[in-house]
Amino acid sequence: MIDFSALAGHLLTATLNGAGEFVVEDYGETVTRIYNAELGLNCYDFNNK
Repeated sequence: MIDFSALAGHLLTATLNGAGEFVVEDYGETVTRIYNAELGLNCYDFNNK
């Protein structure tokens, strides 16, 4: 049985030996961030167009 699942996250640093494969998609949209005081973080604002 083949498992086609994927793992995702943030790649901050990497050392590659041989080859690396990365997929980057451009959906033609701009996503902004707004500060969320409750979390203390800048979060993506998907409702802002």
